[in-house]
Amino acid sequence: MRRDLLDEHVIHGTIGFPVGIYDVLKESTDGVVFAVHYHREIELFIAKTEGIRVQLEGGMHSLRAGEGIFINSGALHATFTSEKEFAFLAVVFSPEFIAAENEESYVKYIRPIIKRKVSFPITLSENAIQTAREINERFKEKKQGYELYIKSGLTRIMAELAEASENIGGEKRDIRADTVKNVLDYIHSNYRGSVTLPDLAKHAHMSKEYLCRIFREVSDTSPITYLNRYRIMQSAHLLRSTDKSISEIALDCGFNGSSYFNKLFMRFMKCTPGEYRRASEREPS
Repeated sequence: MRRDLLDEHVIHGTIGFPVGIYDVLKESTDGVVFAVHYHREIELFIAKTEGIRVQLEGGMHSLRAGEGIFINSGALHATFTSEKEFAFLAVVFSPEFIAAENEESYVKYIRPIIKRKVSFPITLSENAIQTAREINERFKEKKQGYELYIKSGLTRIMAELAEASENIGGEKRDIRADTVKNVLDYIHSNYRGSVTLPDLAKHAHMSKEYLCRIFREVSDTSPITYLNRYRIMQSAHLLRSTDKSISEIALDCGFNGSSYFNKLFMRFMKCTPGEYRRASEREPS
């Protein structure tokens, strides 16, 4: 599975069945499973190996194998591992898959959760984790009626969450997270061109120092490190999916030349662009 499958710009599932289920076993190159990102869907993330940490809007959560965490709609999160090999199960689904926005159950239970009007435990219960595992098995088997089983299971998990929630009144907003999201969106739209730290600070209407501080507090990395890594991830996609030359790909992803591109690619991917392309060509489709 590619690393970009849980990024915020990826469609999870289909319009008719908006659920993405990812059962992953992979080797880590730089300790980053997923860089900081967000998506509108709700995510149930379950660690299957030791050493996995989830950075969730400023808080770091260490998960043992078999433990899971609830990631709310729109929540900034990143995932790291201290082990060479990592495995996880992620179930990513649209809130409207549980109920339509005009249904009473959505208005009464789902909307307060995704709008952060209630507090609730983000650690998944053993029952929720077992249900997620069963959902994964039904998804793999795809027997008649599996979609209904998956919807039923996710509804039970959300019902458990709603039962444990407590009303906190108005929507809880995190200005730091909003700022980082704004900067991420800018990077995603402009990474092909020249982007500097002063550009990002100007876009965020704050000093370079303050931007770096809150970016690191929320995402555990710096804006420029994120920019460079995002460019490398986009270049890896082009290496896998196009016949463009390495120098063309470097330019397409915002690098002025191949030398710095090669250096950063080796830093993040632990191989050269050419080695990565050749390895990708040998992988089964």
